[in-house]
This record gives sequence, structure tokens and C-alpha cells, in this order.
Amino acid sequence: MGTAYAYVKGQWIRCISQYYKSFQNRSEREVKLATVELRRTRQKSSKRINLTAKERAAYLEEAEAKEAIMEKVFRYRQLRCFLVDEAQHLLMMSGGHQMLHQMNWIKSIANLTGTVHILFGTYELLNCSTLNGQVGRRSEDIHLTPYQLDEAEDVTEFIRVIRTLQKHLPLEEEPYLENYYEYLFSGSVGCVGILKNWLTRSLRFAYEEDAATLTIKHLEQGAFSQGRINQIFQESEQGQLRLKQESNYYFIGNLTTSVTPDVVQGASLKKGRVGKRKPKRDPVGTQDNES
Repeated sequence: MGTAYAYVKGQWIRCISQYYKSFQNRSEREVKLATVELRRTRQKSSKRINLTAKERAAYLEEAEAKEAIMEKVFRYRQLRCFLVDEAQHLLMMSGGHQMLHQMNWIKSIANLTGTVHILFGTYELLNCSTLNGQVGRRSEDIHLTPYQLDEAEDVTEFIRVIRTLQKHLPLEEEPYLENYYEYLFSGSVGCVGILKNWLTRSLRFAYEEDAATLTIKHLEQGAFSQGRINQIFQESEQGQLRLKQESNYYFIGNLTTSVTPDVVQGASLKKGRVGKRKPKRDPVGTQDNES
């Protein structure tokens, strides 16, 4: 049993609760985030949304225990990097504060354990660096571009991927899909993940016919609709454009080209006030020439 005092409407009110220790030394933001997460869980399970202090306290204690276990695992196993796939789902939240809390938690656990966190996902991850300056300066964007049909090296690599995938298809006869590499390239937007899903869908149609191998007919049946492919392509183009605009090189280029000669000349002729010191660091401590 614990006791706390709250200042409400000009007077102090004594609050007595057996869950006082669970809320002690916790910020208001932590309690609010716990409440929001619990309510979201209740909404998904169609349970009542009214939350008690006991339920909030239990959630906070469980979250703290999981965080402590995770931190110990990272430290004792000397984990060098922690990979998170489809990391854009971390940002799919209703409020900006919750998104910021997610990234701050990742930053905190990375600093405490010394483990590099690598987030894989779509171009939506570019929003991570804009949520907070501290997160932005501690993170780095690495662009894994899709294969490009106008690049000879990319085409060669894509054909090599097709050869590897067709060897692992569970069929009586290995299909020869290299002849359709342009069709596979355009239908997958140069993304290996989409290509794998496409082949899996086509494989089901081949099984339904008891076919010995995969044919162009099965590929056409398993292909994604043109509308879906166009949407994926547009999102990819927009993401690449945004990444280019936010890169350091693009920013510095715009900054230097936007400065006119008149501005530079005016800045060089600017004079300071008489008797006003220029900004500089003063020497501190004992100097060598002092006795």
C-alpha cells in the first residue's frame, strides 16, 4: 500500500493505492502510452475498454521486465547487430508521439547495449530521421535500389536470381524461365521479393493442373494486376525521388547554387562596430609565460 498527494483544484488530495510503487518514478508519457496500447489491444479483441489501475500497473511491469530481459540478452551474447524486417510497421500508429516513442526506445536500447539496430522496410522508413533530431543524427539511410532494366549489370544479376529460384521450385522438371526475364522483370518492378511471391502464386496453378513444370501460362495466371504493379512502381519512384532530395549532396548543391554573387560580395564588405570584439575563444588555465 502506498500514499501519494495530488494538487487538484487548489487543494491537496491524499491518494492511497496498492499499485503506487508500479507508477512511482514513471513519467506521465509512459502511463499515457501504456493506456493507449492497452485500449488498442482491447479494441482488437472486442473487450471492454475501461481500464483499471491494476491493469495499467501490470502492463508497465511486464513491459519493463521484457525490456530488461532483452537488454541482458544483447549484452551477454555480445550481439553486434539486431535486424528488424518490415520495420515500416513500427511507424503505423495513430499519433506522432507514439512513433517518436518507438524510435526513442530503439535509440535507448542501442546506446545501452552497444548493438546496432538495422531496420529493413519500404521508403516509409525515411520518416524515422525526421521524427527527432537525436534519432536523425544517430541513424543512416542505406538505399537498396530495385534492379533497373536499362542497366546491363542489373539485368545480368536478375537473370542469375531467376536461375537460382527456378532450381528450387518443387517440380518434376526444372522450368527454363530465362527466356521470359523481361516479362518477369516488368511484372516484379525489379524486386526479388515480388518475384518470389509471383512464382509461388504461379506454382499453385501448376499444381492444380498436375503440370510437370512451370509454363508462361502459369506465370500469366499468377501475375499481379496492372493496377497493383503501377501502384508499387509509383511508390518506388516517389521514394527514390525523396531519398535523392534529402541526401546531403542534393542539399549542399541547392545551398551553394542558391547563393548569388551579390550576397557573397555584400557579406565580404560588411564591417563590424568599432570597439566590439570578434567572437573567439579566450585562453583558460595557466599559461606558459605566467610565473
